Amino acid sequence: MDRYLVRVVGVVVLAVLLPAGCAQINQSITDMTATIKRGFTGPREQPRAAGKEAEQSIPSTDQASGFEADASAMGRVAVNRLNVRQAPSKKSPALAVLKGGTEVQIVGGQGAWLQIATPNGLSGWVAGRYVAVIDGGAPSPVRPAPKTSRLPATPPPESAASLAEQQNAAELPVDMSASETPAVVQESAGADGSFERTKSAPAPPASSPFLPVAKEAAPKPKSKSTPSIRVFRRMAEPRENAFTLLVPKGWLMEGGIFRLDPTRAGGPRNAIEAKIDLALKNDASGRVMIRRLPDWYFCDVRHMPAGQMGLFPPGSNYQGMTVLPVMSAETFIRKVVIPKYHPSARNLKVVEVRPMPEPARKHQKRAASLILPLQVQCDAALVTVTYDEGGVRFKENIYTLIENKGAIAAGEWANRETGYARAPESAYAAWEPVFHTVMRSVRLNPRWVNGEVRGMLKRADILQKVQGQIQEIDRQILDHQQRTNTEIQNDMYLTLTGQEEYINPYTKEVEVDSGELGRYRWQTEGGDILFSDRETFDPNPGGVLNRTDWRRSQIRPRFPQ
Repeated sequence: MDRYLVRVVGVVVLAVLLPAGCAQINQSITDMTATIKRGFTGPREQPRAAGKEAEQSIPSTDQASGFEADASAMGRVAVNRLNVRQAPSKKSPALAVLKGGTEVQIVGGQGAWLQIATPNGLSGWVAGRYVAVIDGGAPSPVRPAPKTSRLPATPPPESAASLAEQQNAAELPVDMSASETPAVVQESAGADGSFERTKSAPAPPASSPFLPVAKEAAPKPKSKSTPSIRVFRRMAEPRENAFTLLVPKGWLMEGGIFRLDPTRAGGPRNAIEAKIDLALKNDASGRVMIRRLPDWYFCDVRHMPAGQMGLFPPGSNYQGMTVLPVMSAETFIRKVVIPKYHPSARNLKVVEVRPMPEPARKHQKRAASLILPLQVQCDAALVTVTYDEGGVRFKENIYTLIENKGAIAAGEWANRETGYARAPESAYAAWEPVFHTVMRSVRLNPRWVNGEVRGMLKRADILQKVQGQIQEIDRQILDHQQRTNTEIQNDMYLTLTGQEEYINPYTKEVEVDSGELGRYRWQTEGGDILFSDRETFDPNPGGVLNRTDWRRSQIRPRFPQ
């Protein structure tokens, strides 16, 4: 039983959170634990700058700033309430209202307006005369607010969840500076509805291919009077309770485990294992977000006879898999992930491409060490991009690993561990500790693991039978093609030489004879031959050569008939 549970837990870790396909059922519990503790993390690799082509492929439309102070200066709201607007204009809609005394990071300016970022990730524009600079220069004079400005403009309607998140952010300010990591308070729900709180100093942020250390300077520390604390609640995956993880209090959790119906997916291959598409957001728009994307199987039909005949063009479906040539990790991110999940992104710029050979090597080694070893080729990469969406300039890190099984698996390949983390560009560094905490916190549900593996084994058995039928069809297609080509070449030879192939009516053997002496050939048991152009001619009644054992030699049937 213990040995079985080891197999069970190992399979689901690979198949659901870090899947490597149903063939990896023999993965050990040791690898599982290390993988899940890592979450999306892994060893850091040396970055390489994005190519010139990537830098210039989509032009940037950054506006020049009129703010002359240090771009990393800190400021404090000097009025009771201050509107944060989407653009530097009084006519621009209000995104939120800041309370008096709220400290913000000043990241730019335009005329009388300042562009600011708050500790909870909000980015927008405020009237500069109502903000006093407290860091990065001498305190600036602040003009008193007119009486008519005491009542702020009504912000646009938002969901109750979004308003609650803003309140939580105001009650629990965060200091994400490099010099001070916030304490972590975990709330776990008990069976009786009570909550248990534990407070601990978190481990320093782990190296991660998903979240590399940002190059830009982190926000400067807040004053000691501001509490440095963030509450994380342990929450269950909402659809099947497959696992739990820490989520910042007030954040939204969307999606989760999902499954495909093979009858609707065009085949069984992507329906064997559970898939996951899970997003954690600080508001409904996903201004700050972590998202784990599904693993998909694809088919490179260049390794198959049917594909070589042009029966499955790119974009078509083969046994539930989209037909596409195998891609590198970087190409997959550029051509699949970004267009699919960010269709409205504008002014996108690839800032950095970081090859990740170490995670790829470990994944490849793990596959080769199984009881039924898989000879796969792996490639991994982290791509950092910036783009405009919904009036916000975002920074995002996207990671994926490509697993290619090659010709031995009829061209099957898949993306693994794909996901991204994003925040407003000016505040991304401050959110990195939160991303790390969430990603390290995944805990699997053993009951779900057990049931999932049992189901995978049944679905894999069905797939194996289907794959056997597919292989037989491929063999028949190839055999048919070869026989047809052979017949064509043979007929061309007979036509050029004026010959024909006949079946001996006595021996049933194929005999080659002249095809120009007559359309019909007769033969006796002794080997006499007679040719005639008359279809109704019969040499037996007349006793040609005093024989009555003449039989017609039929022309050999051609393939295919």
